[in-house]
Amino acid sequence: MAVDNVSGKPFGCNELISSHEMMRPSNKVPVIGLCNEHRERMIRHECCPGCGTFCSGGKFLVCIKNDNFPHRFHRDCMVLSGQMSNCPHCGGDSTSVKEVNLVPNMDKDLLLILAGRDPAKTKRKNYLQIRGCKSARMGYAKGSQYNPDFPPGVSVKFGRLDISTSTLMLGPQRDGLEELLQALQQEPLQKVRFQAKNFLQFVQQNNISKMIQMLTDGLEARIDTLNKALHEALPTCQLSTIHVLLESGADINSRDEEGNTPLIKAILLKNKELIIYLLFNKADVTVKDDDMGMTCFHHAAKEGYIEGCHLLMSYGRAKVNTVDDGGWTPIVWAAEHKQTETARYLLFYGANVKIIDNEGNTCLQWAALSGNLEILKMCLDCNSDVNHYNTHGDTALHIASRQNNYNCLTALLAHGADCNLKNRDGHLPIDCAQEKTLTWMSLKIHMCIRNACLIRREILPYNRERVLCKDMSRGYDKMPIVCVNAHDDAPCPTDPPNGFHYVTENVHTSQDTRINAVISGIQSCQCKDNCSTPDCTCGLISEQCWYASDGTLVPEFDILEPPLVFECNKMCSCSRNCKNRVVQNGIRYRLQIYRTQGMGWGLRALETIPRGAFVCEYVGELLTDDEADQREDDSYLFDLENKEGEIYCIDARNYGNVSRFINHLCEPNLVPIRVFVGHHDIRFPILAYFTTRVIQADEELGFDYGDRFWDVKCRQFTCQCGSPLCKYSAEVYRKKAEFETQQKETGNASEDVTKEGDDVTTTNNDVTN
Repeated sequence: MAVDNVSGKPFGCNELISSHEMMRPSNKVPVIGLCNEHRERMIRHECCPGCGTFCSGGKFLVCIKNDNFPHRFHRDCMVLSGQMSNCPHCGGDSTSVKEVNLVPNMDKDLLLILAGRDPAKTKRKNYLQIRGCKSARMGYAKGSQYNPDFPPGVSVKFGRLDISTSTLMLGPQRDGLEELLQALQQEPLQKVRFQAKNFLQFVQQNNISKMIQMLTDGLEARIDTLNKALHEALPTCQLSTIHVLLESGADINSRDEEGNTPLIKAILLKNKELIIYLLFNKADVTVKDDDMGMTCFHHAAKEGYIEGCHLLMSYGRAKVNTVDDGGWTPIVWAAEHKQTETARYLLFYGANVKIIDNEGNTCLQWAALSGNLEILKMCLDCNSDVNHYNTHGDTALHIASRQNNYNCLTALLAHGADCNLKNRDGHLPIDCAQEKTLTWMSLKIHMCIRNACLIRREILPYNRERVLCKDMSRGYDKMPIVCVNAHDDAPCPTDPPNGFHYVTENVHTSQDTRINAVISGIQSCQCKDNCSTPDCTCGLISEQCWYASDGTLVPEFDILEPPLVFECNKMCSCSRNCKNRVVQNGIRYRLQIYRTQGMGWGLRALETIPRGAFVCEYVGELLTDDEADQREDDSYLFDLENKEGEIYCIDARNYGNVSRFINHLCEPNLVPIRVFVGHHDIRFPILAYFTTRVIQADEELGFDYGDRFWDVKCRQFTCQCGSPLCKYSAEVYRKKAEFETQQKETGNASEDVTKEGDDVTTTNNDVTN
């Protein structure tokens, strides 16, 4: 039996021996029986004479004296035999011997290796030549109506009636219809007076010959009858009869007395063959019924007909999140009717459980209504808002309590549902539950434990991080701004009645803060090279271009005394992607608003941010100095530090963005820099935050509020940053107060000593006098 050697590992041959004639590469090894393949390889001198194994992969030596069949052997075998220079097959000298490294089963690469060519690069070059200029790329294929290719069928003409079987699927019904049409064509067709009652009777009996006899005259006057006959034929599922009606002019999207289309009725009948036939003949999957505005997809989900859902999405290109007249998606219908497997199937294909219907409900609330625990868990696993309320103010917890669905209620409480939220009628979830039921007792116990935690404040009521808002910016920022809370019951900062309005640029509430954005007052550059040269006008205004090619500040930028930065504007000739456009491109890194321990809300990074990177800009309401002094809440005022004599501020109390949650840090990792983008009005720069060092994921962001802020606020609270270099902690202010008191007492003592000395001098003078 032959043995293949691949990198020193033996692999035996499992093929049958083709001949009784034994072979061996040299007299140093025993003879062996070989299959056809190894026999040919033995003749080509691919078997090592030293060990008797075939050189099939890995490193080995080859002798290229014979170009057609390089002789193969192992270096170690030759060393052991004492033949270190010559080929053991032909005796060739060392000049014809080379070492190669061959991939198993890639013998064709050996010739390329011996020719000094890289097999991988050679194959790539050949592929590019064959492929041409277009490369193979994976991507999203745009949806299109499925158009199957049918074998050509029989086409027969009866007067003005033309019937073809080319759009009827292959099968016994097509074969029977083709035979009938050919038989009717050979015999003279006898016309029968059209009568609607008799025609409908023939349809119910599947009497196609009588139908055709009646349809040969006056088709236009009988469209309504054809549509009615089509709906009468659907329950029988006789495709041949249905096909003749459609060929005769019946509308495939017509409605019956209940407002259902043939496709909807086929879904209700759960007839796969009929559904495929209607979809292949371009039945519209978006047509809604007259009852509740449901499409065929909604009916399939309601009935739990998974195969129908699959057919509608595969052949009809139905959308998984299509809504009916009530705003319900197919998965909502599945949730209300407890179709668990259908809901799981729809979720797998991208169903969105967060879509809100016309009454403000999500799929989570309908699952709580039906009491389907599995679908409710699916919604919670998809991060549905557990405290979302509808137009009546009812959350899923209210609904589960009212329906006495104990299991669903327990799951909602475990996922952080708030049992103290009231609906529009002022009712708590426990008020909606029937007394002394398991649901009522569970809510009672939960409220007692929760209230006890709130009173003692030793145990936090919710130590599980709850997502209060998926995106506070409502899509206006490039990156979603998530808000979470894992410490207390504080609501989302944008929630009424005390919430702020999220904006992405400064707002004006008076004429005194109007920005001078006249085009003639804006300097611009004429760069064609993305502003990479020192001659850029915008860079010269800023002393130089302070941005590197990756959008971060250059290392020589002075963060202690940062200069004004002028970015390229809409009047510049450079491209939108030039390196001098950073702040105007918006937020680039993922940020999260979270509830801190002792400092209210804070902002942290969800990914690593490099040094000198732009994080966000401080946005709010532009105010004059006098208007700012009149504001009762001065916690969000930021001085622009602009032209002397004209002092303006930004107040982020009522209008702001993510920057209003940046806390003070005595060792800041952010620095505010004044940047100008769309105007050159020196009074109103953009306050852009840049990082002073590399920021790690989950690290809090902060900057130094300054002495002016703390000199006023220290009377209300002190810094809680916890840094050993903290400048505004309670201990620092206590020592500062003691020092000032001591200095005051020392000053008073000095004044008393001076006065006593004056008195003594006066007395001495009196004595002298």
